[in-house]
Amino acid sequence: MNPIPAAVAALLLGAACGGKEEDSGGKAPDLTHISDTGDCEGTPPVATITGCTYPGLQEFENYDDPVPTIRFAIDVTDEDGDLDRIEVDLYVDAEPDGVIDEANADYVPGQPKTVSGAEVCNTPSVSVTQTLALPTGFVEYGAELDWGARILDSAGLASDMAVITCPAPLEDGTEPDGASGGDTSGDDTGA
Repeated sequence: MNPIPAAVAALLLGAACGGKEEDSGGKAPDLTHISDTGDCEGTPPVATITGCTYPGLQEFENYDDPVPTIRFAIDVTDEDGDLDRIEVDLYVDAEPDGVIDEANADYVPGQPKTVSGAEVCNTPSVSVTQTLALPTGFVEYGAELDWGARILDSAGLASDMAVITCPAPLEDGTEPDGASGGDTSGDDTGA
């Protein structure tokens, strides 16, 4: 797994709703509890990336100029209902084969976030969007890539890797020709 620059990790949108930022050193997520609320832990979540879209160029305080972004729609279920706080960790694999090779993929750690309107131990499903900033040099613009998401529930249990193959946006932030990644319209839910 390749660590990404801290500035890129900091630009993972929707990640500022709680928790403390820690340097993962490019390692897989620490599966410790991200929330000590409720007594409903026991099963890991199941995640599906349902689409990727291209919200265009967006401005960030770490960059002088706006940078291209990509947005993922993710559906998550969990039998024990502990999706009141989740963490969305993203992966990027340059070999588009439908599988994330974690040893060679870039890893963008998420931060624990409270799901808007969720009830402790009574949230068996959520749909979230997650937007990722793609500054120059992070990915090849327009290239077909595998994008992965691993979701941690409030007990810190991780889903299996959800994967979607779609191209990175073009350098101007627009959708590449022929891209069809589903509907992820709207703002990040801030899960």
